[in-house]
Amino acid sequence: MKISELIAKRAKRPPTICHPDRRVSDVLETMRNEGLASIPVVHKGELVAVLSIGELLAAQEEEKVRDTLPTHDYVTEDFSGPKPNSHADDRDDPNRSEDWWH
Repeated sequence: MKISELIAKRAKRPPTICHPDRRVSDVLETMRNEGLASIPVVHKGELVAVLSIGELLAAQEEEKVRDTLPTHDYVTEDFSGPKPNSHADDRDDPNRSEDWWH
């Protein structure tokens, strides 16, 4: 007997699986509707992963955050120079401490 047969017999229906090409939001909806904590991912008849609802929720949240971020770089200034109100000559002073910026 195959595990899938055991599961089907126990659940009275075929096991719920998903394909790698399905959208995360669709799989989450299926899992919520069926009360699943994890779901097998099957590709060409082979099990390729078992994903938990936590992993899928994290992926969905990451996608939401990524979609709201602007596409430009955040750092637009060069911070390698001296701090404001410091003297550029202090950088060349051999007696200055390494943490001169604190």
